[in-house]
Amino acid sequence: MILRQIQTKQSLPDQYPYNSTHFSQLEFTSPVTFLTGDNGSGKSSFLRIIKELSNAIDIGQGRKFDHNLKHQFESYYQLSWSQKSHRGFYLQSEDFLNYLLWAEREEHYYEEQLKEVDERHEDKTRLEYKLEYGVHEGNRKRMNTITKEIAHASHGEGYLKFFESRLKDNALYLLDEPETPLSFHSQLAFLEMMDKAIKRGCQFIVCTHSPVLLAYPDAQILYFDHTITEVTYNDHPLVTNLKNFLDAPERFMHYLLNDDNE
Repeated sequence: MILRQIQTKQSLPDQYPYNSTHFSQLEFTSPVTFLTGDNGSGKSSFLRIIKELSNAIDIGQGRKFDHNLKHQFESYYQLSWSQKSHRGFYLQSEDFLNYLLWAEREEHYYEEQLKEVDERHEDKTRLEYKLEYGVHEGNRKRMNTITKEIAHASHGEGYLKFFESRLKDNALYLLDEPETPLSFHSQLAFLEMMDKAIKRGCQFIVCTHSPVLLAYPDAQILYFDHTITEVTYNDHPLVTNLKNFLDAPERFMHYLLNDDNE
């Protein structure tokens, strides 16, 4: 375990995001903790608080956030660590596409820099030219590798490659709905990647609506509904509701789509 606990240090203001969910102390008891609940239940806000307090790398390029809020978080919340990790990252589902767009912009920027270096240096044999050109060319190739290997795959395949290529040992990963671009089989592949990382000392805290991800063995599953409660897989509303739907989808459609139902 890397992150052991989050607790409140004082009474919280009755305003967003502090009033989105209520807790005084929460222990992380598994290498995988799933944060679940309806939209607006506070789970993403909770994950963002952990992100800000842990100084996790934010994969989202250019994401706007009130930095004064981070200092307020430090006044109201405290993290307790078993071992502090400076590895890992915070990833929202839309960050993958934003990252690719950023890589494409960066590749174009370095291409322009190479042209400028060529124009500025008449003598291409001089060391100054070779050093400056080499730096920009190396950066251009790095961005090109990202766009070629990931952008040209399908959305789900590219997301998995992107995710797997950034997994390091002994790292804390904060993921917000990673299942969004993934099919059923891709979610299983994602779980396999996550399991390999856990065996290398990693910890995951994941917001999700996916009953597939929740099936990870011995995961801690937290349900957000004004308060935070721990639930088992088979008792979770995501699982029971999906089972009921799959057992009789026509019954759900009948009551959902017939105008004469009251």
